[in-house]
Amino acid sequence: MRMSVLSVSITSELQYLQRWRWQPILLLWVNSGPATLKWRKKKIDWQTDGWRDWKVIDWKKEDLFGKKIDHKVLNKIRFALPTLELVKAFYPEATSVGEKTYRNIKLRLLDWNLCRALIMSPRQVACQLRGSMAQAELFNKAVEPLKHTMRSRELTSEALSTDGEANYTSRSKRRRCQSSSSDDEYPVRTEKPMKRRRRVLSSSSEEDVNETRLRRVESMVENLYHLVSGNKENDGSVMNSTWQAPTPTGV
Repeated sequence: MRMSVLSVSITSELQYLQRWRWQPILLLWVNSGPATLKWRKKKIDWQTDGWRDWKVIDWKKEDLFGKKIDHKVLNKIRFALPTLELVKAFYPEATSVGEKTYRNIKLRLLDWNLCRALIMSPRQVACQLRGSMAQAELFNKAVEPLKHTMRSRELTSEALSTDGEANYTSRSKRRRCQSSSSDDEYPVRTEKPMKRRRRVLSSSSEEDVNETRLRRVESMVENLYHLVSGNKENDGSVMNSTWQAPTPTGV
């Protein structure tokens, strides 16, 4: 099986990377049409020395995991993304996340080349994506300050439940204050809750939902850049030696 090493000198890859104000951590490669690339294109003149040497090997999902992903492997997959915000990007109103829902989120992320480039584990997959263990270690070192945001499903579900209870309590207090101030003027009227109707999404609506989710994930990645770059500046000369980009080798 032949692999292709993605070079940032290729126009479409460079345009997409320019959309991301990302220090030399990884090459973000996404199959995109001209219309999508148009709004992503931005000028960047301040990238640090050596940023063009970073690469990710263009493995398709099927090449990495086969036609059907083993559940044991899927459970071990970790992305360099904050887990709580990731779940909220897919389900903004969620107060918990079950195993099946969490697996479905991972499967959707694996469909996006951008997110496959953010895989941290299993180690074998991370090394395969970046061409060597050394490249994988450099990536892990770069995102190390963010690892505290990469929680397990159980901790994420617990955090969602806590946030949901806090928001519900806050809303309830506001409603009680509003109702108590108007009790003397207006009688209290109770209404039966309306049954939810099952909404069937058209193909265009589903595409809009997917695009919204992807943009939320993109926003998270951009926020991660600011955290990583800030950590790099604070570390001074120690990080300067760590952040030297290696010379790319063909595979």
